[in-house]
Amino acid sequence: MACFRRTLWSMVKNGSPILNELNEQIRREPMKAVVLAFGGGFFLCLLPLGKLLSVLVKITFLLLKPALVILGVVKLLEYSGFACGTRQE
Repeated sequence: MACFRRTLWSMVKNGSPILNELNEQIRREPMKAVVLAFGGGFFLCLLPLGKLLSVLVKITFLLLKPALVILGVVKLLEYSGFACGTRQE
Protein backbone atom coordinates (compact mmCIF):
# COMPACT_ATOMS: atom_id res chain seq x y z
CA MET A 1 0.00 0.00 0.00
CA ALA A 2 2.88 2.34 0.74
CA CYS A 3 4.32 1.70 -2.73
CA PHE A 4 0.99 2.67 -4.26
CA ARG A 5 0.92 5.90 -2.25
CA ARG A 6 4.48 6.76 -3.30
CA THR A 7 3.66 6.11 -6.95
CA LEU A 8 0.48 8.17 -6.75
CA TRP A 9 2.30 11.03 -5.02
CA SER A 10 5.06 11.06 -7.65
CA MET A 11 2.41 11.12 -10.39
CA VAL A 12 0.73 14.11 -8.75
CA LYS A 13 4.07 15.87 -8.27
CA ASN A 14 5.17 15.25 -11.88
CA GLY A 15 1.76 16.00 -13.38
CA SER A 16 1.24 19.27 -11.56
CA PRO A 17 3.66 21.37 -13.68
CA ILE A 18 2.14 19.95 -16.84
CA LEU A 19 -1.36 20.87 -15.71
CA ASN A 20 -0.22 24.34 -14.67
CA GLU A 21 1.36 24.90 -18.07
CA LEU A 22 -1.79 23.68 -19.80
CA ASN A 23 -3.96 26.03 -17.71
CA GLU A 24 -1.69 28.97 -18.55
CA GLN A 25 -1.82 28.17 -22.26
CA ILE A 26 -5.64 27.92 -22.17
CA ARG A 27 -5.84 31.30 -20.43
CA ARG A 28 -3.48 32.90 -22.99
CA GLU A 29 -5.27 31.47 -26.05
CA PRO A 30 -8.85 30.52 -25.13
CA MET A 31 -10.13 30.51 -28.72
CA LYS A 32 -7.46 28.06 -29.82
CA ALA A 33 -8.29 25.81 -26.85
CA VAL A 34 -12.01 25.84 -27.70
CA VAL A 35 -11.34 25.03 -31.37
CA LEU A 36 -8.99 22.18 -30.44
CA ALA A 37 -11.47 20.78 -27.92
CA PHE A 38 -14.30 20.96 -30.44
CA GLY A 39 -12.16 19.33 -33.14
CA GLY A 40 -11.04 16.58 -30.79
CA GLY A 41 -14.59 15.88 -29.68
CA PHE A 42 -15.81 15.80 -33.27
CA PHE A 43 -13.00 13.41 -34.25
CA LEU A 44 -13.79 11.11 -31.31
CA CYS A 45 -17.46 11.03 -32.29
CA LEU A 46 -16.50 9.92 -35.80
CA LEU A 47 -14.31 7.06 -34.59
CA PRO A 48 -16.07 3.74 -34.03
CA LEU A 49 -14.57 3.30 -30.56
CA GLY A 50 -16.77 0.33 -29.65
CA LYS A 51 -15.74 -1.58 -32.74
CA LEU A 52 -12.05 -0.73 -32.23
CA LEU A 53 -12.22 -1.87 -28.62
CA SER A 54 -13.97 -5.12 -29.55
CA VAL A 55 -11.31 -5.89 -32.19
CA LEU A 56 -8.58 -5.20 -29.64
CA VAL A 57 -10.20 -7.55 -27.10
CA LYS A 58 -10.68 -10.29 -29.73
CA ILE A 59 -7.04 -10.08 -30.82
CA THR A 60 -5.89 -10.15 -27.19
CA PHE A 61 -7.87 -13.31 -26.42
CA LEU A 62 -6.84 -14.87 -29.73
CA LEU A 63 -3.15 -14.41 -28.83
CA LEU A 64 -3.62 -15.23 -25.14
CA LYS A 65 -4.70 -18.84 -25.68
CA PRO A 66 -1.53 -20.04 -27.47
CA ALA A 67 0.63 -18.06 -25.05
CA LEU A 68 -0.98 -19.83 -22.09
CA VAL A 69 -0.50 -23.23 -23.73
CA ILE A 70 3.18 -22.48 -24.37
CA LEU A 71 3.62 -21.24 -20.80
CA GLY A 72 1.93 -24.39 -19.49
CA VAL A 73 4.24 -26.62 -21.52
CA VAL A 74 7.30 -24.71 -20.32
CA LYS A 75 6.22 -24.98 -16.68
CA LEU A 76 5.44 -28.67 -17.10
CA LEU A 77 8.92 -29.23 -18.51
CA GLU A 78 10.44 -27.25 -15.64
CA TYR A 79 8.63 -29.36 -13.05
CA SER A 80 9.59 -32.59 -14.80
CA GLY A 81 13.26 -31.58 -14.74
CA PHE A 82 13.62 -31.62 -18.51
CA ALA A 83 16.12 -29.05 -19.79
CA CYS A 84 18.07 -28.67 -23.05
CA GLY A 85 17.30 -32.18 -24.28
CA THR A 86 18.65 -33.92 -21.16
CA ARG A 87 17.03 -34.91 -17.94
CA GLN A 88 18.40 -33.33 -14.78
CA GLU A 89 18.71 -35.62 -11.79
